[in-house]
Amino acid sequence: MIYRSITRLYAGKPKKINSLITRNDRFDTVKILMEGQSAGNGIVYTGASETTRRALEDDLYWAIGFFEAEGTLKIYKGRVYISMCQLTSNIKVLYRIKTIFGLGRVKIRKDSRYSDWKLGSDYNKIVKFIGLINGRLITRNKNLQLIELIKFINCKYCPYLGSGVLTKNNAWLTGFVEGDGNLNVHIRPHTVAIRISITQKERDVLDLINDIFPGSIWASANPHEHFKYSAGSIKTRSDWINYFSRYLFKGNKNIQYVRWLKCHNIVIQGLHKTQRGLAQIKSIWTQGEDIVQSP
Repeated sequence: MIYRSITRLYAGKPKKINSLITRNDRFDTVKILMEGQSAGNGIVYTGASETTRRALEDDLYWAIGFFEAEGTLKIYKGRVYISMCQLTSNIKVLYRIKTIFGLGRVKIRKDSRYSDWKLGSDYNKIVKFIGLINGRLITRNKNLQLIELIKFINCKYCPYLGSGVLTKNNAWLTGFVEGDGNLNVHIRPHTVAIRISITQKERDVLDLINDIFPGSIWASANPHEHFKYSAGSIKTRSDWINYFSRYLFKGNKNIQYVRWLKCHNIVIQGLHKTQRGLAQIKSIWTQGEDIVQSP
């Protein structure tokens, strides 16, 4: 463990505090302990039933997973930029993000093709946003960006070290797949290959996913210097389907998933071995491909 001294700003002169950095076998990560917040409690839902609290927590993990896949978190020329972009045809996802986080605004660009969710530079909103993603980030890239954000506005935080834990028991993976995943159906003359794949610059998060949903990971030639996770076995596909039945997609990816699932079921029944079955799969899979593409 490493002790790092971080300056915390108060009304008056700066005061230094010590933050305890822990290193795991994959990469360094940071969890922030907000003032008045106990370790392990990122958000408290009061006045709600257990079922409602669970649903809200699932929504939050989905939103964070989607943000890690599609979101921007950076500091440029002394300002904080936190945003996400989607095709306007999928703008409902951005409104969903806005509702779940309770932050930001959604705006259609001038060309009408793309829309953005932006948090803005209000520090109180940034504090709330960090409180929501605190301890729930999985990827190395977003954790490092969060560290830089802490350094930039550390007057509001008392750093506490830890990391998010990837699990089947929340909606983070659905959000991440919705942002960066692909559901593939490859139709050949006498067979059909059905897969789920995810491409990333960093291999770490794919290794974590592969531990839960076994598949294969390799260095991708296109795009260059990326890694690709792919799973196509019936067992792993079934595990993914069971997971997605608990944590649903919320945007256009759900349209693609419904078609992908229909194709999977036809293959499970062995009907893909017939010309009629192949034709049925081709008809299902080629419908509406233009509305599920990501920017």
